[in-house]
Amino acid sequence: SDIDDRTLAQYLLIHLYKQMDNFDRKVVTALHQAVRYEPVNRMPEKGGGDEGDDDAANRDEADRSEGAGDEAVRGQCDGDHADGHSPGRDEADEARGDCDEEDGEEDLSHREYMNNRAPKKLAEYCREFRAEGTVMEEGPAMSECCGVGGRAHRFLTATGCFECVKCKADGRKTNMCQSCLEKIDDEPYCLGCYAGSLLVPEADSEDARAIAEKRAELSSNGVEHVNECSVEEVNDLYEQREVATARITGKTSQVPFPLYPTEELDKPQSDHWTPLIDINLKEGGSFIGDPDLKSEHAPKVLEFFASLVDIQSSKKRTDHKVEPAIYKVMPETCIEIASKSRLDSGYRVMCRAVRHNLDSKCPPVDESSCELVIDSKGEIGIRLGGKIPASMKKNVYDTELVCTATELLCCKCGCQSGSQDKQRILCVHILAELYKLVRCMFGHRSEHILLYLVSRVVGCTVDGVV
Repeated sequence: SDIDDRTLAQYLLIHLYKQMDNFDRKVVTALHQAVRYEPVNRMPEKGGGDEGDDDAANRDEADRSEGAGDEAVRGQCDGDHADGHSPGRDEADEARGDCDEEDGEEDLSHREYMNNRAPKKLAEYCREFRAEGTVMEEGPAMSECCGVGGRAHRFLTATGCFECVKCKADGRKTNMCQSCLEKIDDEPYCLGCYAGSLLVPEADSEDARAIAEKRAELSSNGVEHVNECSVEEVNDLYEQREVATARITGKTSQVPFPLYPTEELDKPQSDHWTPLIDINLKEGGSFIGDPDLKSEHAPKVLEFFASLVDIQSSKKRTDHKVEPAIYKVMPETCIEIASKSRLDSGYRVMCRAVRHNLDSKCPPVDESSCELVIDSKGEIGIRLGGKIPASMKKNVYDTELVCTATELLCCKCGCQSGSQDKQRILCVHILAELYKLVRCMFGHRSEHILLYLVSRVVGCTVDGVV
């Protein structure tokens, strides 16, 4: 309780020493020596004028309680201090002069060492630890790493010096430390070349076109208010224009999804699918035990929900040396829908779907409407409708889709790029709604479905099965 200018570390150490009599005395002594001169983390000062005397008395008491072992350590430290920090005035001035020549106007007065024992000499690779009066020596060989973003730094050559194979092929010599490189097929790449080889599109590719160019092209094709659209909305509109152009020019087979226009969702009864049962997603997997669900449909229902957790992360999909991470979190159903709704792989649509799902404003799938359907081919699917918030605005879009394990039958969305009336367009919000169900399946929904399936098969209550 009697503390004023004592440091936090000193206070805790004394408390530890008093409370733990069986603690190793040498450890306590060494810790005390390490923190007794610590100039930081001082406890708040108390009002009044007697605290300083009380604190001094407490320090004396703590020092006396440490006994001869403390005196021995203190004597050794004081001896080292006298040997290591009492150079002649001329020698100190000379050392300080050498340091000033190398460092220019850099102020090193803020560098403090424990017990004021700053090093007299340091090797060049320890330059960051020098203080006023420290003489720098050559020491081990050093190299300069290119780092990332133009932030180069020096490192010990002996720890491993590597050369980027891509920079070398382009006629540049780039050294890297082992912390600033990545490997492709066991070949070292600097971080810039690594990202360029895996993630960044080529400068002349369609994906690398500037947003301003896309805005201008969309505006020239009659798209209204394109200058008011966000970057993501511009990308959506541009991709959909490509899809529309492809279908007009007879390339429908490249972008078959959605199969049917949005107006099918507004009909009382579609010609392309038939509703089976409504699903209350708040009740977990209990729908599989619904008496209105015919037993002949149960296997197909399980097959559909199994497709939502079928992630084939080892499958080769691109010509990249390392596959993009999005394919490690997307099931085959979502990948198939995305790739067959765009002229490209649908990579951006999948990434946006994941991003929308990670938005804290995105409501859970339990709040979405859902029903099981069967299409004209006898495949089981779902009709799912919910809300997806915009990423850069306060808008919330109503989405709805009908899909099976292998096909996107129909969809609609209230966003500017969404499908309406006779359109057949997949926007990012549609896949985001489906991906909400995918994430739900990984959150114990699969086990819940199987639990109620057992109840249905054996004809007993769920509690009885458990």
